[in-house]
Amino acid sequence: MRVNERLATAWSQLKPHLPWVAVVLALTAVGQWFELRNGVTAIVSSDGFIYMHDAHALPGLSGLVDPTVPPGYPIFLAAVFAVGGRDNVLAVLLVQSILLVAALLELYSFLVVATAPRWLASTVAGCLAASTWLAQWERYVLTELLSFWLIATMLLLTARWIRRPSTGAAIAAGLVAAALPLVRPALAFVPLTILVVLLARSLLTRTAPGRSRIPAMALLLFLVVSYLPVGGYVTANALVNDCYCYTNISNLNLFGKIWEYDMQRLPADSRFATVAQELHDSTGLNQFLAANPDYAIQNYAPLGDYARSQMLRYPGLTARRTVSELRKVLTLQVDHAVYVNPVYACPGDSVPSSALETEDAVAPPDLTSCTAVTLSVGTFAEVTNTLVYFLVVIGYATLPPGLLLGFLLVFMRPARDRSWAMLLASAVASAVVFSAAVGGYESFDRLKLPADGAALGALALFLAEMGWLAKELVSSARPRSVPAPA
Repeated sequence: MRVNERLATAWSQLKPHLPWVAVVLALTAVGQWFELRNGVTAIVSSDGFIYMHDAHALPGLSGLVDPTVPPGYPIFLAAVFAVGGRDNVLAVLLVQSILLVAALLELYSFLVVATAPRWLASTVAGCLAASTWLAQWERYVLTELLSFWLIATMLLLTARWIRRPSTGAAIAAGLVAAALPLVRPALAFVPLTILVVLLARSLLTRTAPGRSRIPAMALLLFLVVSYLPVGGYVTANALVNDCYCYTNISNLNLFGKIWEYDMQRLPADSRFATVAQELHDSTGLNQFLAANPDYAIQNYAPLGDYARSQMLRYPGLTARRTVSELRKVLTLQVDHAVYVNPVYACPGDSVPSSALETEDAVAPPDLTSCTAVTLSVGTFAEVTNTLVYFLVVIGYATLPPGLLLGFLLVFMRPARDRSWAMLLASAVASAVVFSAAVGGYESFDRLKLPADGAALGALALFLAEMGWLAKELVSSARPRSVPAPA
């Protein structure tokens, strides 16, 4: 009887959502048709081959501890290849397509748990579902789609943890939080951001009636579970690869930003006279790295030290260029995120690497060939992309007022769940954007993509809270009627 009662309860809770979930799935089918109508083809760039190489090296130490990339995505690829066959990149595309659908449903669930209207939750998930600029990342053997799913899962688990605090919820959220930097190092600040929001809620709701506080031990457990693997990986990198860092790409990205900020011609500290002279003699960043391969052997540590020295030496210029970088992250043109030119599938040696739109794609001889494919999404899909991408950019633009409104509302009404959910989504998206602008180098559409769903969800919650606040203000301004004496 208990099982039947639980099933009946679950069905009664699920039934009101079925029409809205059906809308999301229908729009997902539309987006998938736009994306896959010209052929199911996977794309592997040079970064993708690094992940695949590490996947083949597992469970060996060289696959687990690579100074270039952390082990999260190689482990994911190894699991897919174990089931689908070695180098079966089409199996990766299929699994990533499933993860995209799961992420969209989780975003819908997150907004519903946050007490947003079902139609609003369905609109957010449906807009993302119909967007080919999001679905296109299914094809790439890169971390974008997996990171997008992890962020959506993290938001849902955190929202449910807030509603029903428990040790199990803390461990589940901590495990997903730990996976974020293991898959994508730029997401290392997301667990800390979530912890700050949860700590603020625990402090502000301690006197709120009818609200369960998250125990301090649960927050500590979340912190330990989230960052213990990161600490272990940094230690292993230092012992195995002599890289006292999470990845050596962080050093390379900082050095790239020096070039991007045009700071390589400015006078440098005398400790970096050699690097400064080599930069003066170089004609470009790639030419500099090719002419000085010893820096790669040193995990680019001298270049990272030089970059940090220059940024501290010229703090005003660094701040101005970083603000400009943030603006660049938030105002990407839509044609950076959709197919507008022929794109060629890789692996394969039927097309010269110079003809590939990905620019860094290569064709190793040990993988089977594939033909070039033109991925055109059509006029209707381009219009849909433009409209939805415009909404996402608005979502990023409203992050500052969303954070401000969230702080004000949680102080005024600390027991209001939707305000906390808006603050949570806004803070997570802001953390990703900040790390993309400060620690990233070019490819900002890739760097911010994991937070696109969080940004659009934050926009929806911001509009809902603004509507609620407007009603409250109108209601308080309306004169109260005094009953006539008997």
